[in-house]
Amino acid sequence: MGKQKKDIWFIINAFAVALIVLAVMHTIKPYLEPPDPLKPQIMDYAASLKMIDAEAVPAVLASKNGKPTMVVVYASWCGYCRVKMPEIVAMMREGKLAHVNMLFLSRDKSLMELSKYLVHAGFYKDIDTYIVQNTEVSTLAGALAQRGSAFQGTVPFMEMYDANGNAVRVVPHNSQAADIISASKI
Repeated sequence: MGKQKKDIWFIINAFAVALIVLAVMHTIKPYLEPPDPLKPQIMDYAASLKMIDAEAVPAVLASKNGKPTMVVVYASWCGYCRVKMPEIVAMMREGKLAHVNMLFLSRDKSLMELSKYLVHAGFYKDIDTYIVQNTEVSTLAGALAQRGSAFQGTVPFMEMYDANGNAVRVVPHNSQAADIISASKI
């Protein structure tokens, strides 16, 4: 019985020491990492991001300039979004999507993480993004469904809307650049 008590106390003490070490490492981690040279741009960009309620998205879709709108729903934590975003931004930079309004909706929960991703990727000057924060996916899907959207909550998601803000077609997320440009012409 005495040996079992010692073994239990040893396990409890080892667990306590491990927790203390983890807490100390978590506390000093920011001091061990080199400072991010882009932190000023990240902070500025985070302050400029626009928050939008899911219910307001249909009103934003109603274009005032007579152009159709491509909606891109993405997130910085989404691996496939990180593949598609450079392609979409490249098409924008080349003027291949100049005939449409672009509406980027982020599903990120952290403004800083989104800003960090967009600044490090070099997109923060090219895209005007709205962050749909603290909104259930079903709320955004319901708001977009008012305009005939097929959005079900998965990212990345691309869809074309006419100049009146009504969904016209889904652009498959695995589409090549030429297919995206073709789908954008309404």
